[in-house]
Amino acid sequence: MNEILFSVSRRVFSTAALSLRQTSPENARSLSEIDRRILVAHELGHDRLHKKIAPLVGFQETGMFIKSLPTEYEANLFAADLLIDDDELRGFLNDDDKTHSGAASELGVPIELLDFKFRLMEHKGLISLY
Repeated sequence: MNEILFSVSRRVFSTAALSLRQTSPENARSLSEIDRRILVAHELGHDRLHKKIAPLVGFQETGMFIKSLPTEYEANLFAADLLIDDDELRGFLNDDDKTHSGAASELGVPIELLDFKFRLMEHKGLISLY
């Protein structure tokens, strides 16, 4: 089990490190703790969901929260699901005084990640957005 975790961790962190290296040095240094957590969760999503196509497609990251590429969209959904607890978010949704940006702020995540979580929760039938 530890060997598997080490192998996954090594791949994910190597990919995240590559992602950081491919950004400008100024941007890499300025990434916040949450952005780093999102980056690692996103790359973990690729590792778990796209192992078979990763060697064929290669590294294509151009920014966070990309919705146009299916693999990026799926990795963002994975990151949102990993980093945002369903019940905690539902608690915010039940609070009439909370806005989506207020919930994102209190959860310590960007509103864009919250949007992915909303889509996932709606798909699971946990909430209705409309």
